[in-house]
Amino acid sequence: MNIELDLPQQRAYPWLWLLTLFIPIFVFGLVWLLDDGTAPIHLILLVGLLPVVAIMLMLQLAMRRQRAWVEDGVLHVVSTFYHRRIALAALDLDGARVLSLREQPQWKPWLRTNGFALPGMISGWYRLPKWRKAFAAYGNPDRVLCMDAGEYMLLLGAAHPKATLDLLRQARGMAR
Repeated sequence: MNIELDLPQQRAYPWLWLLTLFIPIFVFGLVWLLDDGTAPIHLILLVGLLPVVAIMLMLQLAMRRQRAWVEDGVLHVVSTFYHRRIALAALDLDGARVLSLREQPQWKPWLRTNGFALPGMISGWYRLPKWRKAFAAYGNPDRVLCMDAGEYMLLLGAAHPKATLDLLRQARGMAR
């Protein structure tokens, strides 16, 4: 069963372009302007810009990698560079809730331990304000499905969080 996840908000993409393309181009432009003619500046710029463009394209593709599905009693969550497999039996679906992280900041990821984030997108491992470990994969902080997965919290940005929770409960009932 597939679960429709929120894609990163549109405001994440300009930040990606700014950080991975425009700032390096600006720095390379300054190097070019300050060149005194002794270094092979064209070669340096070409060799420097190619990896920057490759990194930008890789990050843009990774941002579009947002999927979740249930298979054989296991919830699979794929988000950017991360793939979690969580047994449905390990999820506290009865205690799960749909939250607005703006209204309840105690659930908002606070410290990135191994994650990828831009304004409008969060993916990976974080610590919550009370130091609880969390795996987060969401774009819109106003509707996040929050559930206990045992050793950590799962913050999932589903397009339809209540329907997703019902689907997970149904899948867990079928897996028993």
